[in-house]
Order: sequence, then structure tokens, then C-alpha cells
Amino acid sequence: MNQNLVRDKGCWKTMKGHCAKFKVWMHGAEGVFCGNYCWQRGPFAPCQGAWCPNCFRNEGRVEWFIQKEVDEDENLLVTKEGDRRYLVGQKGDHLITPFQCALCHFRNIQQRDPVSFISADQEAMEFIKRAILDLFWSRESSTVESNLRAAVRGEKAMNRFSFPSLMPAMGPFPLQDDWGMKAAVAILDRTFDPATYEDRVQFETFRKLRSGVTNVAQPGASGLGDVIRESDLDFKRSYS
Repeated sequence: MNQNLVRDKGCWKTMKGHCAKFKVWMHGAEGVFCGNYCWQRGPFAPCQGAWCPNCFRNEGRVEWFIQKEVDEDENLLVTKEGDRRYLVGQKGDHLITPFQCALCHFRNIQQRDPVSFISADQEAMEFIKRAILDLFWSRESSTVESNLRAAVRGEKAMNRFSFPSLMPAMGPFPLQDDWGMKAAVAILDRTFDPATYEDRVQFETFRKLRSGVTNVAQPGASGLGDVIRESDLDFKRSYS
């Protein structure tokens, strides 16, 4: 067996698999791969979560409000990403943003797999995936693309000299919700509340829930850690 393959287990360059939606075969530079892709965590088999960028999207169970990009005259801006912005993944997202798939986050929170006939489980998966997409789009496409090119170039040098991967393994992540996904879901749920003069509350209103969760948690035993970090999710981009 190639010793580099053993040493490089979990590194992005060795990730290969089928898209979860259309079963297209791809490698780590072509799609988005969960950091837990090849790892058993607790009683759970590896999630093997991998998607073509356009396949990583919400399933339509929840109607999300996505703010359109406009100029100072309120004219709709035409962006490079077009209608993809905030709605689907981008190639290389997992190489610049910490990524656990919705299944892994659900396992972290519930310590079990979602059940297909339990509507609350399926809705929770939609909310988790929406939070992940918000996290992905906290980085501009040009930044994601540039980072991917740099990563590929670095591994090209490693291959030339038969070195192990330049990058560490992408996972596995602990089987617990230490990213604040529960809080992220609560904040997303808050966005559906009606406002006084609008159909839904705006960013400056629902962001207060984040501060509230942090404030309530700090007096507790776990208060020395950050409950929700400002950099974790960029809700303002897609909801303000």
C-alpha cells in the first residue's frame, strides 16, 4: 500500500467519492467534501458527504428569504455568481471554511441519525444546511477560487517529490455541537418572526438572539468559551 495514502487519510487531496445527489464521481478539488467524510465517529459510520457545488443546496422544504444585491439606487445588481449566490455551494468551499455536512451536525446535536418520517428532523436538516450555506458565502467566490488554486499548486509540489500532503487532515471533528449550530438554527428560526412594519424581522433585530444566547451562557460553567463567534456565520449577507 502507498504509505502516503495511509499518512494522508482525511486530507483533501485523497478525498474521492460520488456526489450524494447525482452520483457523479469527483475528487477533493472538484466538489465540497465534509471534513468527516472518511471517518467513523462514535457509533456512526463515515458520512461520505460529498456534493457537486451546484448540488449542495436546500431541498425546498423551507421558503427562505434571500436578500438580492442592489446598488445605491435600489437597482438589482448583476453579479458573477448570478442566481447561485447564497443558494448553492462553491467548488473549494471546504478548503477555506470549516465544513461538516448537515448529517454530521445533526449527529453532533442529537446523537442519532435523522428519521425520514419525522418532520422535525427533516426541517432541522434544512435549517442546518441553510446555516452552512450562509457560512460558505461569508467568503467571496474570488477568494474561494484563489485559495483552491493555491491548495492545488501546493499539492502539485508534494506529488513531484513524493511527499505526504502539505495540508493536515480535514477531520474528524468531535461528536458534539461545539460550533454553535443549535444557536445558528435558533437565529434562523427567528428570521421567520413578523416585524412591526415588515413581513419579517430584519438583521438588526434577529441578531439580538445571538447576543442573548451568549449572555445567558456566560454565567454558566461553560461561560469561559465563546458560544457563538462573530465569524462563524455571516447572516447579514443573505438576510439584511
